[in-house]
Amino acid sequence: MQRINCSKLGKYDGSGDDIAVVSTGNAWSRSLKIAFASAICLSYRAKSTTGTPDIDIYLEQTHIDPNEVDTGEGVVGDVDNGWAIPAGSSKIADVIDEVWHHVVISPLALPFLRFLCDGQGANPADCTLELVLSKQEDF
Repeated sequence: MQRINCSKLGKYDGSGDDIAVVSTGNAWSRSLKIAFASAICLSYRAKSTTGTPDIDIYLEQTHIDPNEVDTGEGVVGDVDNGWAIPAGSSKIADVIDEVWHHVVISPLALPFLRFLCDGQGANPADCTLELVLSKQEDF
């Protein structure tokens, strides 16, 4: 049997807060194990009271359980945590408004994913991003 499971992906620190993407800064979502997922969809919405959002979203994946290393969350990929943008992939979303969007994700066969949120030149300093990952899973 299969079921659809939705999970809000808050900040990398596990707080559940929306992800603050300040101006041209980078921020990461919390990671999520996707080992039993057969279909994946990312829902996203930006919020700002001072301007128009401008954020690129990239998929990152790893084979290393983020809970087993000190540099697992909110850190650029390295030999300890293995986070990387899959070879041959590009950004999965260009966020330029404040409405909900849904995009199908085609991950590699790696068990953990997270999202790199890359603020672009005109992105406001108060911008936040809400991410929800829906997974169709076998159980």
